[in-house]
Amino acid sequence: MRKVLFGVCLIVVVAFVFGGCASTKVAFYYDPEISEELTSYLWVPSYVLVKKFGDKEVRWVAPPNALAPVLCAVPYGEQIFVVDIAAMEAVELRAQSNKTFTNNFEAGKGYQLYAQKGEVILIPLK
Repeated sequence: MRKVLFGVCLIVVVAFVFGGCASTKVAFYYDPEISEELTSYLWVPSYVLVKKFGDKEVRWVAPPNALAPVLCAVPYGEQIFVVDIAAMEAVELRAQSNKTFTNNFEAGKGYQLYAQKGEVILIPLK
């Protein structure tokens, strides 16, 4: 029994390591022509779909079975974006559509989208 439990724990740890490594590459670019000095970064989990960012229709979401969020390169400055969420909390599915956010993105900084109690919050990363 201990060997089985150890094997399961080892598989989970390896999955988190590889999932974390795979998510460090930029998956979506708002505009590939924007220089890195003018770029911010947005981490998007699998339960949040970014539908619109700035003046562009987009479809930014991590794959359904992804352990880590995907990284999106976005322009700095004040940006408006629209998301859909489908977050499982306990046994209740809390889904919301067309939530609009405005944020002043700083160049070179990262931001994590996160759902809490049916609401999406944007957390600045250090």
